[in-house]
Amino acid sequence: MPADVADFRRELTACLALCAPSAMGEQDRNEWLRAAWGTLRHLPADLLARGCAAARAEADHPSRIVPIVSRETGEWLRLRRRRWRDAQEESVPTLPEPRPTYCTAEEAAAILAEFGLRRAAAPLPPEDR
Repeated sequence: MPADVADFRRELTACLALCAPSAMGEQDRNEWLRAAWGTLRHLPADLLARGCAAARAEADHPSRIVPIVSRETGEWLRLRRRRWRDAQEESVPTLPEPRPTYCTAEEAAAILAEFGLRRAAAPLPPEDR
């Protein structure tokens, strides 16, 4: 499940605050945040946090943040997707539907006789009622 907007705002803003040049104005920061979110929006919250922690430790310029986050989360995301796919394939196999067994006319007659029942008359068509 991808991280929500609040997770992205918190994590990416913290990364940007540590390495944005002083000449980077509010409009530039907002544009950078939109671009970074567009690139990383597939990440779950825990992987986003892991990648942003690495970016806060390493990045010395905003242009390095997204590549660092991608590098740090790429293999984890691949493993998680593979594990999910494998779990889907290993799901409990379903049994085939049982084939119906019908009794013969003779068996049906014997059952009716055993319980003292008689065969019901066929219902009349609506126009004959």
